[in-house]
Amino acid sequence: MNSGGTSPSLPGYALGPSLFVYAVLAIFLALRCRSAPGAFVLIAVAIRLGMSAAPFISFSPSGVGLSWNALMSCLVIGTGSFIVRRSKMLSYALPPVLALVCVIAISGLVNDRIPESVETILKYGYFAILALTVHDACRSEGPDPFLGKLLLVLLLPVVLQLESLGLGVVKASEGDGSASYIGGYNHEASFSLLLMATLLAVSMNQRISIKLQFLVAAVCALGVILANYRTAMGAMVPMIIALLVVNGMRKVVKNQQIYAIGVVSLAILCIVPIVLSLFAERFETLTILLQNPGLPLKDPGAFTYEERQVMSGRAFIWAEYLKIWAEAPTLQKFVGFGADAWEDYFNLYAHNTLVSTVFEFGIAGVSLMVLLWAWMITIAWRCGPPLSWIFVASHLGFTLLNMATMPFWMIEGLVFYALLCGVSLFAFDLARRAEGGARENLPPQPSPPSGWKQSPSDKATPGPAVGI
Repeated sequence: MNSGGTSPSLPGYALGPSLFVYAVLAIFLALRCRSAPGAFVLIAVAIRLGMSAAPFISFSPSGVGLSWNALMSCLVIGTGSFIVRRSKMLSYALPPVLALVCVIAISGLVNDRIPESVETILKYGYFAILALTVHDACRSEGPDPFLGKLLLVLLLPVVLQLESLGLGVVKASEGDGSASYIGGYNHEASFSLLLMATLLAVSMNQRISIKLQFLVAAVCALGVILANYRTAMGAMVPMIIALLVVNGMRKVVKNQQIYAIGVVSLAILCIVPIVLSLFAERFETLTILLQNPGLPLKDPGAFTYEERQVMSGRAFIWAEYLKIWAEAPTLQKFVGFGADAWEDYFNLYAHNTLVSTVFEFGIAGVSLMVLLWAWMITIAWRCGPPLSWIFVASHLGFTLLNMATMPFWMIEGLVFYALLCGVSLFAFDLARRAEGGARENLPPQPSPPSGWKQSPSDKATPGPAVGI
């Protein structure tokens, strides 16, 4: 059992064949795509999942001054920039991202942290390219067939976790001796984010049977529990609730849907207390923060021993970051200390996206980060129910995740958010053009066999369903 900061890797005799079979599967699925964006997304995600499963390789130097991880991310951005279609969705997706990138660049110039700023900007470029190509893939392939293929690509962490269980490859994640089975991935956070992406993909696919959706959701939830990552456990709750509510309505006639929602809600109210009681010990310090929400604003030197333990020390870490930022000159308060400046002050990253952003990019940066989240949630909400409920619940889960870790700092987190935003943009585009067609009195088209709204002027036809 490994008690360090990273998990031990799976033995080569297990990892090697698994990655080989996975590569063959990913290539096969990409070849079945009818468009470049669809194939690109599948290959880009598969490359990231495969490299994350072998951190001893992906974090090593590539020979060109970058790690293999960084090099592949640059290749994804470069290739994707040629594949992304120039459409009206660019004007919906890019403005908040570009504004945030401008602040990052300004902060880098002010604080003389240009190389670090370039690296951070590349991460936002990765997110933007992937989100836009996900939108294009849904438009070219049909959302459900594309999500079916992507779901198969996203199942690698589940397979590797099963192997780690069978081979006893485990990480000691806490000082209390609790264990994490994460399939040889570098950290519980990145592994759990990939399971959340799997849950998201199956939740948004309206052609998959309800039984299969629940089965995949249960596997993802169990996987996060085995990974022993409390933050992801809490973040998955709104996603699972939304899946239960939406599926409770799929097979119910319209005038009885309110009763179905009531039954599902009652079941949730009965199950949640049981789940909380089973994991009460893991979440007990959270009650201290809920009773004293101003704790992170307290002077770190005045923290009691019990307060230092809140959320595995996160509240104390936040207080340290906020204290230094509050004592900074006015310019740094506005644009922060620059990308990755925390490394000059602390041993641990902030474990909170907003705290980290205000420290590195100031009031301007954190304001634009919140704007980006609000912008994307608004787009998701405007897609219309029932899919908008899944989108918004997933945005809520992602926001909760950002309150106790930093998915924007990890490519796996950007994969999840890009998938969510890309599919939301596609659904929003359909709803927007459907409203325009209705105003122009265009003849209605037959509804597709799913919860997706079909625009009267949409000429894209869904591809064949994936055999899952």
